[in-house]
Amino acid sequence: MKFLEYSLGKRLLVVAVACFRIQLGHAFCVAAFLLLCSQTARGTDINEDTFRDNLRVLASDNFEGRAPASRGGDLTTEFLVEKLASYGVLPGNKGRFKQEVPLQVHETQPATKMTFEVGSKDFPLRYGQDFVVKTRRQVQQYSQDKGEIIFVGYGIVAPEFDWNDYDGIDVTGKTVVVLVNDPGFASNDEELFSGKNMTYYGRWTYKIEEASKQGADGVILVHEEQAATYPWEVVYSLTANKQHSLLAASKNTQPIAFEGWITNEVARKVFTLSGNNYDALVASASLPGFKAAYLDAELSLSIENTYGFVKSDNVIGIIPDTTRADEYILFVSHWDHMGQSNKQGQDTIYNGAVDNATGVAGLLELAKAFATAKITTERTVVILSVTAEEYGLLGSKYYVQNPVFPLNRTAAIFNIDMLNVFGPTSDISVSGYGRSDLDAYVEQTGQQHQKAISKNPGAERGRYYRSDHFNFAKAGVPALFILPGQNHRVHGREWMGDREAEYYAERYHTPEDEYHENWDLSGAVEDLKFIFDLGNLLANSKSFPCLAFDNEFREVRNQSMERSSCG
Repeated sequence: MKFLEYSLGKRLLVVAVACFRIQLGHAFCVAAFLLLCSQTARGTDINEDTFRDNLRVLASDNFEGRAPASRGGDLTTEFLVEKLASYGVLPGNKGRFKQEVPLQVHETQPATKMTFEVGSKDFPLRYGQDFVVKTRRQVQQYSQDKGEIIFVGYGIVAPEFDWNDYDGIDVTGKTVVVLVNDPGFASNDEELFSGKNMTYYGRWTYKIEEASKQGADGVILVHEEQAATYPWEVVYSLTANKQHSLLAASKNTQPIAFEGWITNEVARKVFTLSGNNYDALVASASLPGFKAAYLDAELSLSIENTYGFVKSDNVIGIIPDTTRADEYILFVSHWDHMGQSNKQGQDTIYNGAVDNATGVAGLLELAKAFATAKITTERTVVILSVTAEEYGLLGSKYYVQNPVFPLNRTAAIFNIDMLNVFGPTSDISVSGYGRSDLDAYVEQTGQQHQKAISKNPGAERGRYYRSDHFNFAKAGVPALFILPGQNHRVHGREWMGDREAEYYAERYHTPEDEYHENWDLSGAVEDLKFIFDLGNLLANSKSFPCLAFDNEFREVRNQSMERSSCG
């Protein structure tokens, strides 16, 4: 009882200090004092009932797919603020729970056209079936007439791998055609890049960035389902529906004029009609010494575009402490999904129940657990729910560009994106294992929970590069992506793998990703308790985790630190 009295007294002191330092509103401070005084010791108060209740609400039709800058998005952020405040979590952004994120919204209209001209013959494509395309420029219409096309293989410039697909060719003002994934995956050569495990160079976001850097007017990615690891429907939903992007940092900064996708079948036909052996060219692209080549074809397109400017919000809460309050542990989960489809059909709402209502409901459980725990942490715990992940990790990117808490004082970030709805597993998956000193904390927590650690599952799909932690990782912050285990405690590994494969094939990024009352959430609750203990272990550690020697962002971290013992 004496410990509880000490803990409560210490937490009251924390609230007093926070109210004085960051000038929280009088009403909020009074409410926070009353709430803390009424609390009893509840340990890690992670509860399946409240987790399910919050998940059910977040994935409901009433939230309209949680698109940024929409009614559903506003309902979502208000819901998160209300819940965090009710748990005794303090506003994290100078007395406010929200960090405003300015966005540009744009939408490609169905009247958009794309035609390849090969020889004297036109090859018009069907929008949505053969191609999708968009522009992030502030124009209502963008057109190109008979533009030159250059095949640049995988579109990669990677000095550390002695690889440059743009070597010896000037693509300024041209359209580049690019393959998805990277040469290691395509060749199945373990000595090339990272073998079957996708590197960041395999991500479509990188390919567009590089094409823009090289001066291309536009980029066309060839979609191949196995290499991309998702079906064409995902490409369509991420491109044809309403899209968002961060506003350019400078008025003089223009995004690439257009970015589009064509199906593998279309690419094969265009290459063949222009006198090229498609399979031979694709194979050569995965070999060292590949040389980019002009295609004997021309591209015409007309993009009908609507655009505007909107604002969305990251939601930030803190559970501070007085010991080392200027050091931070971040728990992150994106609240957004894809809103409503513009396609006609029986169900047009992308509820995003697994992706990522589970993660956000889990984040709320962690917030509640830290705010009501018997013990306090020595580092400040930050709860960060970001917007616009589905549109290119935009909310987390904005936070990293405009950090509320210094990145060089942030010990680590733990990201939660899609929790387990299939029941308990004997393991837990950790993407980012081997990249930092966080491994030791993971192993210790695994022993505590008697869970095996499945290291870097989905590496062949580039999973580490596909969620919000990666923006922090690029800035040098040690980052882990915590995912469901691979080995179901009752049904085994193969059964669990089949459930995951079925989800990605049939529900991922479609209106079919809906909440079901028969979900077994006990595994998610186990995982959340693991994440709580992992974070709590680090929050009370006196050491700052270093990045591994072979981590490509190690130098970024070392340069950002006021003092570094990482060497």
